[in-house]
Amino acid sequence: LGGASYFNSRESVTRFFQCCVVAGLVWSLYSLFNVGDFLSGRQLRFTGGGETNPVTYSKIGVTFLPFMIWAVIQSQKRIWRLAGFAGLLTMPVWIFLSGTRQSIIVAVLANIPLLIRKGALRTVGIWLVLLMVVLFAGSIILAGYDVDWLLDRFARKDLGGRMRRWEAGLQLSMASPIIGRGHGADNIASAYLRLSFHNSYLAIWVNTGIFGLLCVVAVLIGQTVNAYQFIRRTTDPFLKDAAKLALGLMLATVAVCQVENILVSPSGLSIAMLLLISTLITKLRDIEDQNTMAWLSTGNVPSGEAWAMPMNYGYTNRWNRAGPAGRV
Repeated sequence: LGGASYFNSRESVTRFFQCCVVAGLVWSLYSLFNVGDFLSGRQLRFTGGGETNPVTYSKIGVTFLPFMIWAVIQSQKRIWRLAGFAGLLTMPVWIFLSGTRQSIIVAVLANIPLLIRKGALRTVGIWLVLLMVVLFAGSIILAGYDVDWLLDRFARKDLGGRMRRWEAGLQLSMASPIIGRGHGADNIASAYLRLSFHNSYLAIWVNTGIFGLLCVVAVLIGQTVNAYQFIRRTTDPFLKDAAKLALGLMLATVAVCQVENILVSPSGLSIAMLLLISTLITKLRDIEDQNTMAWLSTGNVPSGEAWAMPMNYGYTNRWNRAGPAGRV
């Protein structure tokens, strides 16, 4: 409800994206301190990707990478473009050093829609910068890093024992497929079996039953389709990039839910981001309609091809369906 009332204008969307840019920089700075402590021989509490991983919560940090690209290609203020460049110069390195293959998958899927633009040179340039940063900065940092562990992480062809976990989760789900066992049942089962499902869909199935799982899958697929349709319909560059960013995050969420319990994690950060992005996708059309109404009220209506584009069909159809009484 808070997101639905907040996303009511282009400015509100911009502020939300800027907050995510700041959050990404904070995560990147925190990871920098962790890597420094790791290389100096200090003992750290590592999470994710094995016991020797100095990059904390890489699957959360990678979520903010698309916002850095948005700041570079869409922000009008130099300070935000510089912040985006700073994120692009550091975050891919930490994601690479985390050794978590799912983070790499998220980084690719989340950024592909935003990088597919008419300016092919710009797209290639961004990817070349990312690749050079990973290679050069990574080679410097790896001088004191556990190279064998990192190469072993990326060279593995298996799923890290996830097939056995998925089989156990599927058996538990099929024991009561219709009626779930209640919120938190997946954690209890994981503690009893001494293994985590590493699959959000199985965890949701255990908790809520098949109907809860179908609702979650319907939301993920439906919002992904809505974002794609909005991208094809609108001609507003700002709203198109916002929808591309949302589409990338939805695609990444659908994929990573197959290998991680992000939607049922105790922190709730992933589900909160999913709710915000889903709300943003829903509100983008309302923001577009506000622009159309502003054009009509001020008389500053775009002429020619811009007004004939499909972005205005929704408003025109609603105007025609309203009839004479509804237009008054």
